[in-house]
Amino acid sequence: MFSAAFIARGATVIDGRLWFTLFDDAMVSMRYAHNLAAGHGLVWNPGEPGVQGYTNFLWTLWAAALQWAGVPPSLLGLAISVTGLVLLVANLVVIRAICRRLAPGDERVARTALWCTALCYPLVYWTLRGMEVGLVALLLSTGALLVLRARDAERPPWELMAIAALGVLTRADVAVPLAVVIAFGVVATPATRRRAAALALGATPVLVLAAHAALSWRWYGELLPNTYSLKMTGVAPFERLERGLWAAAILVVAQLALPAALAVRYLWATRRHDRPPVGLLVAVPLACLAYSTYVGGDAWEWMLHANRYVAPTLPLLMVVAALGLRHLADGPVGERERSLRAGLAMLLTGAAALLLAPFPAAVEAMQLEVGLPAAAAPLFGAVAVALLAMAWRRGRRPGRVAGRERQVFLVGGAVVLLAAMNLQPLQQWAHSNAAHVRDDAAMTALGAALHDATPPGTRIAVVWAGSVVFAADRPAIDLLGKNDRHIAHGRPQDVPFHPGHTKWDYDMSIGRLHPDVVVGLWRPTDDDLGAMAGWGYVELARGIYVDPDAPGLDPDRLLDAIEDHGGVPRAVTDPLDLAA
Repeated sequence: MFSAAFIARGATVIDGRLWFTLFDDAMVSMRYAHNLAAGHGLVWNPGEPGVQGYTNFLWTLWAAALQWAGVPPSLLGLAISVTGLVLLVANLVVIRAICRRLAPGDERVARTALWCTALCYPLVYWTLRGMEVGLVALLLSTGALLVLRARDAERPPWELMAIAALGVLTRADVAVPLAVVIAFGVVATPATRRRAAALALGATPVLVLAAHAALSWRWYGELLPNTYSLKMTGVAPFERLERGLWAAAILVVAQLALPAALAVRYLWATRRHDRPPVGLLVAVPLACLAYSTYVGGDAWEWMLHANRYVAPTLPLLMVVAALGLRHLADGPVGERERSLRAGLAMLLTGAAALLLAPFPAAVEAMQLEVGLPAAAAPLFGAVAVALLAMAWRRGRRPGRVAGRERQVFLVGGAVVLLAAMNLQPLQQWAHSNAAHVRDDAAMTALGAALHDATPPGTRIAVVWAGSVVFAADRPAIDLLGKNDRHIAHGRPQDVPFHPGHTKWDYDMSIGRLHPDVVVGLWRPTDDDLGAMAGWGYVELARGIYVDPDAPGLDPDRLLDAIEDHGGVPRAVTDPLDLAA
């Protein structure tokens, strides 16, 4: 029901039709999928040299299949979101199977983990807004389940070969958590067959990645996606790691403190022979958090919830957190009380750090609101823990049944866990919809205006490379370089590191390529604005520039169409105001 409401709130009306929007990056892949379904190949602009501006190969193929099957553009977002919902439900089935294997006969663990997974906001957000996160989550959860089954059956988890192949074809960097899953699978294999398992399981992702790289070289002349060069080359490692470390630290404090603490507590308390299977469920999120740190985090850390690298692993962390909560509920009374006091102290300390700590320029550059918005979840969690402690003391009055006391602790703990993780983004969703939903709708409407008021050959230059270009269906120039090899391999501008948003070259993209319409500029200086006039552009509306001599282009008609479609979006007029 929550997912249905989430999807419905992503709809907008454009030209009298109901459109279901997606996150802008998802619409970049949709652009490639559209051209593939139309017979032009996996390209950004038909008839031009190819560039690999997508990173989710299988997900892009699925989007192409939907378009080839005849799903209209206005309903593609709905089809992708419903696909994501199916994947989320399938993932719940796998998580339940993992819980029943680790805690046989105890449905409390499964119920806790299922609710925490089903209402895990970052997992729901990234999946239902069109990203491949739900598919990656299902593959990683299934891989963990296969390892657990193989360990109990004392046989190699050969099925992991299929999971590994699908994983690295979905995203190449899924190889990082898959390496952890495969390593545990090899260790779980009986010693007599361990070498064969290591060779087969380890070779599968390597061979699939090599084959995909060979295709990329043939199609695009590069082994790696263009976005790798865009985000990683020319950036000082220290600058990238500094941003990644701060992003990871704030994520843990603002959202993942309680599940992480419960997981650590459970690993510390369990017997040695129970640690390997549970250790797998903890090692996978840690691997993705480390990878996120290495690449400098995501561009959207200001959302204050897990990014696209970490979110797919949270269901596994929820399982261990549920085991830890059950362990405390069934443990001695004194241990429960000490845990409540420790949890209260931890949350209050984290909230104080987010409210009072002096943060460096790297945090400010992420546009993270590390004051009250970030501290809201740990503060609410602290209040909830205090209320749970009061209910716990009341539940311990003489005459009460011990089982009732444990139930109060377990249910209350699950509610606290959910609230502490999801309060801040859920509050934003309830108040003003999910992050960027309004922007995505406005940029889609702007793309529709461009489609209605410009001739088919009109070339547009964009900062938002997804929604506008897909709806406009016009040849496009990506000013920030995700779909431009020259920009991606160039030097970053002298601005703080912001993944995917530090490289541009207006002399090349606008001065030499001379698009007919420029839809927004990123961090324009006075010199850039002066150059626009020198290149013959006039500002049609704030942030939108046109070449009045462009063949077939009627500026007045375009301006009327933009006003009829809601005016110039905030994302064009104030592109740096990402967190508004």
